[in-house]
Amino acid sequence: MSRFAAASLKRNRAVVYSVIETSFGTIVESHTMIGVVRPIFLICALSPVCCAQQAPVKVDQLPEPEKRWAIVIGVNEYRDPGFSANLGAVNDAKAIADSLINYAGFPEDNVVVLTTDPASSGGQPTRTAILKSLTALDRRLTEGLLLFAFSGHGMEVDNEAYLLPSDAVDSPGNSQLLRDTAIGVPLLEKYLLATRSPQIVVLLDACRNAPVEAGKGEQTQMGTPYKVTFNIENREVTAFATLYAADRGQRSYEDKARQQGYFSEVFVDALEGREKQAANGTGDITLATLSRYLQVMVPERVSKAYPGKKQTPIIEVKGFKPEDLVIAHLRPEVPPGTSDNVVSQNSRDGLMYVLIAGGDLQMGCVGPSDRDCRSDEKPSHHETVAPFRIGQTEVTVSAYWRFTESLKWGKGMPPPPHSFNVDWNDGSQPIVNITWEEALSYCQWAGGSLPTEAQWEYAARGGQEAAVFPWGSGNLAPHELANYGADKCCGGFAPRSSRDQFEYAAPVAQFRSNAFGLYDMAGNVAEWVNDLYQLQGAASAAETVELRRTVKGGSWKSPLSELRISGKLAMNPNKYSADIGFRCVLPK
Repeated sequence: MSRFAAASLKRNRAVVYSVIETSFGTIVESHTMIGVVRPIFLICALSPVCCAQQAPVKVDQLPEPEKRWAIVIGVNEYRDPGFSANLGAVNDAKAIADSLINYAGFPEDNVVVLTTDPASSGGQPTRTAILKSLTALDRRLTEGLLLFAFSGHGMEVDNEAYLLPSDAVDSPGNSQLLRDTAIGVPLLEKYLLATRSPQIVVLLDACRNAPVEAGKGEQTQMGTPYKVTFNIENREVTAFATLYAADRGQRSYEDKARQQGYFSEVFVDALEGREKQAANGTGDITLATLSRYLQVMVPERVSKAYPGKKQTPIIEVKGFKPEDLVIAHLRPEVPPGTSDNVVSQNSRDGLMYVLIAGGDLQMGCVGPSDRDCRSDEKPSHHETVAPFRIGQTEVTVSAYWRFTESLKWGKGMPPPPHSFNVDWNDGSQPIVNITWEEALSYCQWAGGSLPTEAQWEYAARGGQEAAVFPWGSGNLAPHELANYGADKCCGGFAPRSSRDQFEYAAPVAQFRSNAFGLYDMAGNVAEWVNDLYQLQGAASAAETVELRRTVKGGSWKSPLSELRISGKLAMNPNKYSADIGFRCVLPK
């Protein structure tokens, strides 16, 4: 899917979306929506929404990380003693915010958290503060995503639904006072639309328990007034997904041990990538796999804690490809040499980086298991690698756009390739046609440098000392493991049943990661590293080759032998190529 307009429009480029039908299993009810301009991704923990007519645009990608914003609210205690306290709403908000930052690509500075915790970073969740936080984004998100999450009480008054901020007031016999101090769902819709965000995510978990004494809060089960309905005639909505914490007539339960709602608990467990059941076969956590996981695990956990009680999340989708809409990624099992806190986002370039704990490395040819070792990989020698962070993917076109637009000088974007990604219209592709110095400049701007050859090899091995390739040893590799040479050049390397999936470079992270959770360490585009090219174990510049720089990993047009971890090529640092890119390392 094309993410950027032509180079001539780089200052005002718009997101372009493809049109694809959405439906998966019984968790999606068929809806239609009239033709409009912007997509909205709506996740709700309230009653199902039915605003529907034919939608001509379908969305299968979230916007770039720097364009993702969130307002997350958790209300445990209320100033009015007439409202009962919640147990886990604050923990819900904190857990959701942390998972968005650490696993879903939201920059920390773009996530506002309002909770009744006295130490809340964003302040207390009063009515004014909540509406003001939305107003602060008014018309600023014309190309971005806004997530609004509310955990707390909700009430129905005269068949109208209200969310209760921390300063809501209940006066028996005077419903107008509650109306004036709570936030009605229609008012919330108005403020959300005023942000002009093309994608909106709403999590509303407002039916947790009775907000007032028994007999006064029986309407806190899921009901029709809680639906969040956008006026589709205002040309703001092209697509939405609505996910409810519970079905109609049910309520949302809390895990007393973890002091967290079961809905958010399961949602966060899935988003953090710890549950294989929440991911597809390639390790992606999509809207579809997340939904199926919620529908299985929430009822299971609730029934164990509250025998005889039911809570079943419901999802409805229109305008999205839920099987393709990737929200997060499955975290790899942590082998020796990595930290448990594996992945984090760099706020400067918006890319995800993996923390590598460091250790000992036998650098170069691994021995008899590698039949293709060359002289510049021998003899192998010992290196000790200190902890570092390395890009989970190769640097993308969108990230490089961000770099060039931050500069007040320089050459801007490099010339695009002639055969693919013409005009740099696909921001998910790896940036290519970059010289060594340009790659180094980007990494320094991002807060780090190019990896050393030792860092690169250590990361590529993924904790496997004798690995020839990032996926292990052996001299055969199906094209399902990496993007490398076309069938006509590499039929002798890949099994006959395997076929090259991409003629040129592929968008990043299209193939299985290695054990450290790194993508495309072999193939797709070769990668600049910091080192001068020299014979293995060489100690002086005199043993380098014409002061050329080292390129590692092989590319979309390489034979399999060039994808080997110890393999390397020499390249003039002032030259560039359509099959060479890079990734960066950052300090621990």
